[in-house]
Amino acid sequence: MFIAASLVLATVAWGANNTTIGYLVRDWPVLWTTGTRLLFAGLLMLALLRWTRLFGKPAPVPAELNRRLWIRGGLLFIGWAAGFSWAVTYTPVSHAALYLAASPIWGLLLEERLQLNRESARKYFAALLALAGIVILFLPKLQNGTGGDWRGDVIAFAASWSWTLYSRESREISGRIPGMVYTAQTAWRAGLLLLPFVVWEVAQNPPVLPSRLIGWQIFSIFAGTIVGLGIWNQVLRHWPVSRALLFNNLIPMFSMLFAWLCLNEALTNTFVPAMALVVAGVVVGLAPWRRDMAVD
Repeated sequence: MFIAASLVLATVAWGANNTTIGYLVRDWPVLWTTGTRLLFAGLLMLALLRWTRLFGKPAPVPAELNRRLWIRGGLLFIGWAAGFSWAVTYTPVSHAALYLAASPIWGLLLEERLQLNRESARKYFAALLALAGIVILFLPKLQNGTGGDWRGDVIAFAASWSWTLYSRESREISGRIPGMVYTAQTAWRAGLLLLPFVVWEVAQNPPVLPSRLIGWQIFSIFAGTIVGLGIWNQVLRHWPVSRALLFNNLIPMFSMLFAWLCLNEALTNTFVPAMALVVAGVVVGLAPWRRDMAVD
């Protein structure tokens, strides 16, 4: 029950963070927004882990994991974090978040190959339901000829896969590195990998630095990375990826609510039916999850 409550808190934080990102990229370049957030969040978490007991006793990173944290953790972090920030420059925040909500299905597909039995058929039927929801979001962009708007949907779809793979990576090494340490180590690495591109972007389009944007960036560092992602990676030390990803369905709802309240984003006609199909797919695909939670 405590784990489930923690995940709900994380989804609220991410909903607010997604809206904040949508607000920031209206005025700031995407890579600057993402790179500075990840770098400062990672360094701040490293300092807290080193000099406080806020996240428990400091745990050293095994030497054999360093390369893996760069090549997999850092790059996958960039894929979903920068991908989402880029996507919301083309599509509503709630739409981009809904693509991430389909990630439990991608997690299921990666955990189990198609087999000729009822259980496997149920899971792949669930994947088709979620895919139908994504098609509902995407097709009107092509049919209505709305220019480059469809690019946001493609980017968000790719980001959802990067998010799934990042979560699987966190789960795979869960016995060797604590969740908060994994968050910090992948965050600063992702920020550092992005730094050359951030410098190039700033040279092309120098960002303005009003206090309101700096304040919301600080909020995003704490809400999205330290609180939301820190809780997430900690939960993955206890739950399978596909089960934890089930709670991703709450993110687009909170994102939609915050975006409507704060950014005046209107609810599109396709959002509700698309979300219904995605949620149905996740519930069908993870039907045994209640029984498994009872065991936990």
